[in-house]
Amino acid sequence: MMISVIVPVYSRSNLLIDCIESILGQTYRNIQLILVDDGSPDNCGQICDGYAKKDERITVIHKENGGVATARNAGLEMACGDWLYFLDADDYLEPDALNSIIAKANETRADLVFFDTMEFTYGKGMRKGALNTNKDYFDELYDYDVFKVFLGMENSVWSFIVKTDRIKGIFRFREDIHYTDDAIFRLECYPNIGSFAYLKKAVHNRRLSVGNYSQSRQEYNKEVKFLIIQAHLGLLNKYDYPDNATGLINARLINVIIYAATSIFDKRSEIHFSQKVFECEEILSLDSMRCALLEYDRDILSKSAKLMMIQKIPSPYWLYCVCLLLKSKQYMNSILSVMRRASKIHD
Repeated sequence: MMISVIVPVYSRSNLLIDCIESILGQTYRNIQLILVDDGSPDNCGQICDGYAKKDERITVIHKENGGVATARNAGLEMACGDWLYFLDADDYLEPDALNSIIAKANETRADLVFFDTMEFTYGKGMRKGALNTNKDYFDELYDYDVFKVFLGMENSVWSFIVKTDRIKGIFRFREDIHYTDDAIFRLECYPNIGSFAYLKKAVHNRRLSVGNYSQSRQEYNKEVKFLIIQAHLGLLNKYDYPDNATGLINARLINVIIYAATSIFDKRSEIHFSQKVFECEEILSLDSMRCALLEYDRDILSKSAKLMMIQKIPSPYWLYCVCLLLKSKQYMNSILSVMRRASKIHD
């Protein structure tokens, strides 16, 4: 079985070489490596062409800069393998990564295989634990259906491989938005996956560094934020779920609220403070979000979500949420005043 590995390329040539070498050095040899040069301003395009001359498994696409979604779509159109994998150009794989993943796929006959990833800061070597969360919940499962995957996994497109015929010609990355396109892509694709598997092994290494192509912060966009919320709620509404899953559902929705709050209250956002407050109220007007905030179990939240709650969201935001939920206006003005100071946005 061939695996098509799609790598969108933009700048950071020194890290690109590590990425390519990690793929070509895989113990699993039956691969198609698609390098999509997204109008990179440095010598990344030349590096890609140089490797293609030395290894016939490599296909290079040169295109005008259009963003990571357009690059992934271009690679998807060229993919001819049985499996698809999207890897960022500043990350790399362990030598036995693809072999271990395919072994798990053969063992389970799954259409999609998740695996663990390790994070570290480029230049500092600081490593963090595997990113996938709620493993205790997953360990108890016999089958990994779409609803359980949605609730139990923290993932991005670089944390799984998927059968090509479940994706190609059916789904594409949204090119009209400039971030979170992978989140929307995953939520749209999951219902089309017949079965899932999980490899409890960290085979992917993710670099955290300033200027990361896939991590670069884009301008605030209210429409994108609500697209994410709608995609989550849309997937939830498609499935019946047991009563004992309520805690995990609330935890997932809290993660969505955290994402929205971090974008709303980002100090770099230029929107007026009153607009920030209004958008908070819009989110909390959704019944599912109100219930999640009222009933969430902090113990179930992922470590990353807890950290974001502590470090990135002004605590007055949560007080304000409580006031809205309880329809208590007694302390709203004082809380809003504190929120203004916390976000350093003044009327």
